[in-house]
Amino acid sequence: MEDDYMAGTFVNPKEDVRPGLQIDRWAKQHRKEVRHEELNRLNRQKSHREMEMERREEALNTALERNNKGFAILQKMGYKIGEGLGRQGAGIKEPIGVNLKAGRGGLGRDVAQKEMRRQQEVCRKQETKVSLEEYRKRVRSKMEDRQLESDLRKSQCACQQLDAQMGVHCPEDAWFWVQENTKKKKKEEEEGEENEDGNESEDKDDDDDDDEGEEEEKEENDEPNSHEKLGRLTEYLRARHLYCVWCGTSYDDDEDLASNCPGDTAEDHD
Repeated sequence: MEDDYMAGTFVNPKEDVRPGLQIDRWAKQHRKEVRHEELNRLNRQKSHREMEMERREEALNTALERNNKGFAILQKMGYKIGEGLGRQGAGIKEPIGVNLKAGRGGLGRDVAQKEMRRQQEVCRKQETKVSLEEYRKRVRSKMEDRQLESDLRKSQCACQQLDAQMGVHCPEDAWFWVQENTKKKKKEEEEGEENEDGNESEDKDDDDDDDEGEEEEKEENDEPNSHEKLGRLTEYLRARHLYCVWCGTSYDDDEDLASNCPGDTAEDHD
């Protein structure tokens, strides 16, 4: 006989109680283990350290009894419960707290270490401040040097252009004009002279090259610094061409220059 798939045994099957029984057994086992651990915790003997800490906490949390000798002395001196120490009652009302020392370091070591850390922090902040100031000073100096070189090059270009307009073919000083152009022109002139005097010996040319190298080194060593160059070039432009590099203007005469130009330095034009 075939099973009837519409019967109640298929639609509403009987629940299996075995998983539930298994879960109940695990729950009972867990409760038993928890109870066992609780009993072990209550019954186990406390260590000496734990007992000492409990007694200390109990003593610190307990007020002095009236039959205590120290309390009796305070009362004879006029102390009343709930009031501060002293005649006016402005002193402390509670005993000084106890700070337990857990480490094995000597007395005062914690204070010394704290002071040492504070001094190290102060030194670190000072070093950071000094390094920051040095960095700012270095950056400021670099920017000033860059601006100085820029002003010097502008003055050299202006001097070269104004001298050319007046028919000047050689600068008063070699560095009055842009160095690249001056050296290039001087080299071309020397090459032209060498072509005209092509009959000279090679030994003499070598001696001349050595002398020229020595002269160039001597000229470089004798050259003033950029600040001095800019000062002398500014004086030359104002005296010879009535020109101010910071104004960017050529004036008509000395009176016009003195009245309309703020000064002969970059700071005067800020």
